Amino acid sequence: MKKTKHWLVNVFWYHYKLHFFGALLVLFLAHSFATQVLFRPADDFVLVFASAHYIDSRDVDPIRDAVAQALGQEKGGSANVAVWALQLDQDELSYLPNRTKLFNAAGGALPTLLVMDADSYGRYAEHLGLEIDAAAPVDLRETALFKTGGLDSHSYYACLRNGQPAETRAAEEQAVAAIKG
Repeated sequence: MKKTKHWLVNVFWYHYKLHFFGALLVLFLAHSFATQVLFRPADDFVLVFASAHYIDSRDVDPIRDAVAQALGQEKGGSANVAVWALQLDQDELSYLPNRTKLFNAAGGALPTLLVMDADSYGRYAEHLGLEIDAAAPVDLRETALFKTGGLDSHSYYACLRNGQPAETRAAEEQAVAAIKG
């Protein structure tokens, strides 16, 4: 016992304490990665906010919660809604990078509702390649969720997409209905 204690204090701790703490750090990071990325439930819906103005995530939280609750009623719970908030620069040099960001955010396989401010809608809606229904942009400025979130200072349009499967289009329309209240 005395020899083991002497070895732990004088040899192990003196020579290997950095290795010991390094191994603990690696284990902690691996555990954090596994719990946050690998075991995260899959998203059911994507809500993309694209604006020339800064959008605070706290302003979007009530909208995300309303959409999650409305879409989750079918499952008897709440749906997992991912939110992308993109700030789009309006200068000519940023057109292609912004268009790429929008396409990557809204062009996935999940049901996606693209919410754009008036400036971005006029500039990007036709040229995204997402088959946005130009006849049906839904103005969300006067909705209660946008007013309480402080997003009513600019006009925002919900962009529904053509050519989607029926369940995807239904999810997008259900999300719009949840936002409109």
